[in-house]
Amino acid sequence: MNKYLKYITLLTVVGMSLTSCDFFKKGKTGEATEAADTLTICTVSYKDSLTLTVDSLEGEAYVEQAMLAAFPAPEATGPLADSIRAWLVQQIGQSMYPQWEEMESAERLGITYTVGEEQAFLDACASAGMKRMTESVQEAMQEGLVINYSNDYDATVSLNTDKLITYEVGYYVYSGGAHGGYLAHGQTFRCSDGRQMGWNMFDPAKRPQLIQFIKQQLCEYFSEDTEDHHTLSEEELMERLLLYDDPDTPENELEHGVPLPASAPYVTEKGMAFVYQQYEIAAYAYGLPSAIIPFETLKDCLTSEARELLDLK
Repeated sequence: MNKYLKYITLLTVVGMSLTSCDFFKKGKTGEATEAADTLTICTVSYKDSLTLTVDSLEGEAYVEQAMLAAFPAPEATGPLADSIRAWLVQQIGQSMYPQWEEMESAERLGITYTVGEEQAFLDACASAGMKRMTESVQEAMQEGLVINYSNDYDATVSLNTDKLITYEVGYYVYSGGAHGGYLAHGQTFRCSDGRQMGWNMFDPAKRPQLIQFIKQQLCEYFSEDTEDHHTLSEEELMERLLLYDDPDTPENELEHGVPLPASAPYVTEKGMAFVYQQYEIAAYAYGLPSAIIPFETLKDCLTSEARELLDLK
C-alpha cells in the first residue's frame, strides 16, 4: 500500500556502522592500567536517518535510528561472556523499534546472533527497526498525518572489577506527541559465573530498612524542585509522588510508603544505584527519580554473598 504514496523528496543519510574494541581494566572504566583480569569489549554501532515529504502535506517527517552496544570481544569465552552476550541480544531485540511490543522479535524476523558477527547482528536489528518506523510514517502520511520517529539505544560498560561488571543502558524513543520518553537501567554480572545480580543481593527481611534508605535519597533528589533546595521531609516527598497499590505486583505494594523500583538495582563505583522510570512514581517533569546509596550504608541490608562481592566486612 505504500507504493501509492508519491514522494517529492526522499533524503537518506546513509547508515554508518562503526566498530571499535576497547580495553576495560580493573578500576575506573577506560583506565589503561595493568591488571591480571581484563575483559576486552568490542563496541559496535549503527546510525541512520530518513526524511520524507509528500506533495499533499505541509512539513516533512523524519525517522532516526541510533544503536550502540558494547559486546564482549569475540575472543572472550566462558560463562561471563556468554551471559552478557545473551542479555545484550535480548536487550537489542527489544529496543530496535519505539513501540517494540508491536515489533516481532529478532528471532522471528530471522535475525540470529553469532559470536564474531556483532556488527552484523546490530545492523540487522537496527535496519529492521528502521524499516518498521518508516512504514509507520508512510502509513500516517497516507492518512494525512505527519509524525516523526526517533529511536536511540546504547548499552555500555560502566564498571569492571575482577568480581563484578556493570552495564548501563540508556534508551530514548519518540513516536509523536509532546515529548519523547527515556528509560535508563543497569545490569550487574558476577564475573565468576556470569550470574545477573540485582535484588538477589539483598536480604528480603531487610526490605523496610532498604526502602527507608531509598526514601532518604529521594528526599534529596526532589530537593531540586524547591526554591531553596532544602532536603524534603518525608511528608513533602509523599506529596510529590504518584503512588498506588498494584495487586498484580505484591512486591511493589506500598506497605512501607514507597515501592521498590521496577528495574533491578546495579553496582556503581559510588554505591548501589536505584532508578525509577518516568511516571513510575512521579510526574514526567521529575525525570527519572534515582538514588545511589553507599555500600557501607546498605551493608546490613545485603546478603553475606553480596557483602563478600563488594569487599564489605
